[in-house]
Amino acid sequence: MRLLDARQGVLIDLYLDFRENLRAALASADVPTVRDFLRGAGRQLGDVELMRIAGWEDDRLQTLIARMTLADPLLVAKHRQARQFLRRRGLATPWSPSGYGRPNLTFTAERRSA
Repeated sequence: MRLLDARQGVLIDLYLDFRENLRAALASADVPTVRDFLRGAGRQLGDVELMRIAGWEDDRLQTLIARMTLADPLLVAKHRQARQFLRRRGLATPWSPSGYGRPNLTFTAERRSA
């Protein structure tokens, strides 16, 4: 049982590190930065889907960056910029964070995973 617990802890740490680094890349709003992050994470984690997304054309990747930025309440300082990008392209924008970043942020680990 302890081996499973230890492995689960490592997986959780990997996930939290991924989320933290993804958030930093998204905060840059820079396509090459996000692309480099996705390629590196894809290689490190053996995730071909991340590497496939990294190969998307710039405009498509920028749209994903804007949508993911809006989904993260910890990137609220970047929401206006992301919303404006989507509006200029005629894409719908949510009014508040509604995606992966909405857990109960009581504990440090939860804030880190948001």
